[in-house]
Amino acid sequence: MLYDVIIVGAGAAGLAAAQELRKQNITNVLVIDAQDYVGGRIKTWYGWGMPIEIGAEFIHGDHTATWQYVEELNLATIRADGAVRLVDKNGHSMSAEQKQAYDAIMESLAQSGAKGISVADHIAANKDIAPIIKQLAEISVGDYEGGDAASLDSGAFADMLRETKDNGENFIPVGGYQPIVKRLAKNLLVRLQAVVKAIDYHEQGVAITLTNGEVLYAKKCIVTVSLGVLKSGDITFSPALPAKFQQSVKKLGMGNAMKLILRFRDAELARELFNYADGESAALQTITNWWSSAADPHVLVGYCGGSRAAAVLMMDPQDLIANIMADLGAIVGRDLQDDIVAYKIARWDNNPFTKGAYSNHPVGASLSDHTALTEPISERLFFAGEATALNGNYATVHGAIESGWRAAKDVVKTLE
Repeated sequence: MLYDVIIVGAGAAGLAAAQELRKQNITNVLVIDAQDYVGGRIKTWYGWGMPIEIGAEFIHGDHTATWQYVEELNLATIRADGAVRLVDKNGHSMSAEQKQAYDAIMESLAQSGAKGISVADHIAANKDIAPIIKQLAEISVGDYEGGDAASLDSGAFADMLRETKDNGENFIPVGGYQPIVKRLAKNLLVRLQAVVKAIDYHEQGVAITLTNGEVLYAKKCIVTVSLGVLKSGDITFSPALPAKFQQSVKKLGMGNAMKLILRFRDAELARELFNYADGESAALQTITNWWSSAADPHVLVGYCGGSRAAAVLMMDPQDLIANIMADLGAIVGRDLQDDIVAYKIARWDNNPFTKGAYSNHPVGASLSDHTALTEPISERLFFAGEATALNGNYATVHGAIESGWRAAKDVVKTLE
């Protein structure tokens, strides 16, 4: 069978692209995905009888593309921009002066981050700032980008902050992202566990070879696989993708991030919301960024990125929990060993179909590298996904959705 369009990837970008094509009366469309579920890096887990997000959790902004589905489905949300406490390893809150110094560093990054200079070097230039404040700033940026301040480009980070400053506040869908995924997948032809090995594109169309040897044919193809998969070379393209495209794929980074989700007996503990540091170790190898789950007041979510995430994930889970309980116990001022009921570790680095969490910018990369991935190739191949999002909206669900809409509209232009 010859499809008008085959979309590789059933995450937010691929599903949004398929829905946009339906709006344009292009319905001979097949969406395929290597995994056994739809949603990509949106994955809601119900193992505790409540929606726990293994991947994307936040709606970044109060008027971004995701809100179209939130409002259509009448989903409840909570604002995620509550006052985050900055504390030391003993739970002592930062003073007003220290908080002001932290805010000054972050503002300095936004205003004067420069391409080719790492976030860590930019922060280090603030000579009069206490080590613990610098460490908090490095951890904040590293966790946000899924990388390390020492290797992230301060210019790209500054550009992202400037581009997204008007997006508004952040929110969490109380019932999880799953209702939005179901809405995006509604009425679509989706085939799961279809692992792509090769994509051949030519004047007659596109041939997509699966690892089981099956070949699928289409006039056009929208590729929404993760940047990690593109970087890995697991999918071969013939002819080879343009040099400019390949160069940007190489320059951009695929971030690493993990979550430790803790369920406590005491709901009061789980209402804590804080970031902490010790100001001593060069790279604090633990989870220091915590927030309350929207699903249940007994659940606390810890998050870290980059090499800190890699180090934490190498630990024996029981040792990790013991260390975390000691850290959190020191902060709240009591022994927590008997308070934890259950835990879950969420990670994407070992998923062969994502190979990481989301895109970021090693030193030398820039927002223009995302733009380079949006160019249609020979009017046959089109790319979407968070790594192709424009205006600094990479690494977000709304960026993925918007990229799917954009790719679908580009396809329609070539079919007219």
